[in-house]
Amino acid sequence: MDNKLQVVLQLFGKVGTPKADYSCAVESTILLHGRMFITERFLNFYSNFFGVEKKIVIPLSVILEIEKANTALVIPNALAVKTSRKTYIFRSFWDRDSTYDLLCRQWKDVIGGLQSHEPSLTDTVLHPYSANVAQARRASSAETEVVP
Repeated sequence: MDNKLQVVLQLFGKVGTPKADYSCAVESTILLHGRMFITERFLNFYSNFFGVEKKIVIPLSVILEIEKANTALVIPNALAVKTSRKTYIFRSFWDRDSTYDLLCRQWKDVIGGLQSHEPSLTDTVLHPYSANVAQARRASSAETEVVP
């Protein structure tokens, strides 16, 4: 069995085969450095920073928007992932654009190709019918954030 697959299974359970993993940090009360794993159906993040452990599992189907963002207004190394419940900011990517491209591809595959156009010049991708999707999912427990 692939080493990355073993790590993903151990950390997150059966969330699929990892397509790629990236070193990054998630905004929390402090910036928690860790690893993002993108699978066929999930965006997963794990951090164990000086004993502060954090796991985030986001089904790609609940993502409403993926946007390129900057750190300190000028450093192009962040992504904002918006769901109906929360906007997650992932920072400190070495190659934000390749992460963005893969995440958008996987996300579009999950939502069934309803988004037929490529990302616009604003580098923002919106879920089709996002207002309706947000209303339908407000009470859903599909998005999980596990903080032990």
